[in-house]
Amino acid sequence: MSGNLTARRRVAFAMGIVGAFLLLFFLLVFTYSFPGNTPTLLRVLVSYHFEFMLFMVGLGVAVGAASFYLMHEEVEVRGNESRVNAELALSLLNVDERKTVKLLLDSDGECLQAQVARLEGMTRLKAHRIAQGLAKRGVIALERRGKAIVLKLDDNIRSALADY
Repeated sequence: MSGNLTARRRVAFAMGIVGAFLLLFFLLVFTYSFPGNTPTLLRVLVSYHFEFMLFMVGLGVAVGAASFYLMHEEVEVRGNESRVNAELALSLLNVDERKTVKLLLDSDGECLQAQVARLEGMTRLKAHRIAQGLAKRGVIALERRGKAIVLKLDDNIRSALADY
């Protein structure tokens, strides 16, 4: 639990840094856009506008690097969780269903039922039954195009299995 709390604090700190940078950025834009309405304290920004813009570029790079450093661990953990979930989801499928899902992943999430029937150990009837079963469970959607049946992998499942 303490590791999760630390990760949350790091993400919150990174968001705070980005928020402060955005505030400073909008302050720069405001002082440049309305130089006559600028409060006395901020008139120095108008006087040294070019230098302040260069400073903001450097600060933007530093904020990006700091955000990456603070948040990369959280992103990596989420990626590992996604990979484990994908492996678990695939383990619930039988061998022929896994072959079908793999074919769909290799063909950008869409293929003909006839292509499934051409897989090793498949028949047209088996491909039809697999497609019906996967569609019933919401893994794929079936679409008729003339006489052909197109299998479309669900977008959420496709994104979860993208790295698999």
